[in-house]
Amino acid sequence: MPQQFTTNDLKIAAQASVATGTTIWGTVQILDYFKVLIVSSYGLLGPELILLTSVLLGVTFAGVRAYRRKTTIVFSIFDKLLPYLPLFLAIEAGYFRKRGIEVQIVCAHGDRETWNCVEEGRADFGLSDPVVMLHENAKGGRLIATIVNKATFCGITQKCLPYFHEISEVPKRLTFSGYEEPTTTYRVLTYFKNMCEAKIEYFKSGEEEAAARNPNVDVVLLPEPFASEWVEKHKGYAQVVDGPILFGELAWSGVYCTKEYLNDHADIALRVVAALQEALLHIRSNPLHTQQIALDVFHGFDSTAICTATLKMIKQSVFPSDLITSRTEWTHALDFWGLSEKKFMFEHYVDNSFAHAASKGANPSVKRDAVKAQRPYLDVRRH
Repeated sequence: MPQQFTTNDLKIAAQASVATGTTIWGTVQILDYFKVLIVSSYGLLGPELILLTSVLLGVTFAGVRAYRRKTTIVFSIFDKLLPYLPLFLAIEAGYFRKRGIEVQIVCAHGDRETWNCVEEGRADFGLSDPVVMLHENAKGGRLIATIVNKATFCGITQKCLPYFHEISEVPKRLTFSGYEEPTTTYRVLTYFKNMCEAKIEYFKSGEEEAAARNPNVDVVLLPEPFASEWVEKHKGYAQVVDGPILFGELAWSGVYCTKEYLNDHADIALRVVAALQEALLHIRSNPLHTQQIALDVFHGFDSTAICTATLKMIKQSVFPSDLITSRTEWTHALDFWGLSEKKFMFEHYVDNSFAHAASKGANPSVKRDAVKAQRPYLDVRRH
């Protein structure tokens, strides 16, 4: 028996079709994912086929006309950092614009401050460590996309220290410095303190140069592109800690918003996630063009440092192939903050429906190109 469906079900699918740029068949796939409509090869007969076609075409064209009226959204981010490249690329490449969205960016200079902007209504979406939304969760945050699934900080030193491939190789009682609370780097510093009896010093966003020059610190934890630029421009500095290698996969940076916003603006959230998904596929399928966009976005930084850091992050798969947050990534992120999944359950704080829809709507040929992205020219030297 063919699965029964309503006109409203088809409208939901058509909206997803517009947001992700899919064909009618892509829309049917999205319906299948949402468990709204399951279509077999013989499942659409007579009136049902006419209804499906008319509603899809009607709502899709209506949606296209609506998207001509631009929607402006505000993104709150920790700072202008290279790990947020998917967001910047989606803006520069026009992936938001073609979906009728204009993006304004506010730098909050802190993970918790980024969430506060969202919670207080000063921003529609936040992009930072998603776990911060759990600490003062008045309205209820929802993680809808993970754009960085590995720790992206680097440790640089002016001392004679070896490269640390594992935590067990880190010497005892070194002095580390990094961003003060509340940031994920703060939690990493606590981890080094507990595991390696490290001494800890803190600095604020904007004080990276002073921290790197501090002669009393053995290892300074910096995000990209600050770390690579410092090593490129200053003699006697080397990288000895690489977050992706030491800590593996976890939900490091993600896009979140309030539950109320999702209820009121699900269509906008879907378009935002679809634009970011397209940006991820662009990064993996065209690393050289991605490198050029990074140079344009971070034009104030050393060009060699930007190229080195961008290609290294692509090679290390810091940017995932899709925006879906796995339970393992969520659990590891909670572990970093010393939080329990029993209290902060995956199902209550992670909404993968938008990421799944965006992934379903992606162009298969682009996905195939993304698989081929790992090429020898991505090799970069290790400091």
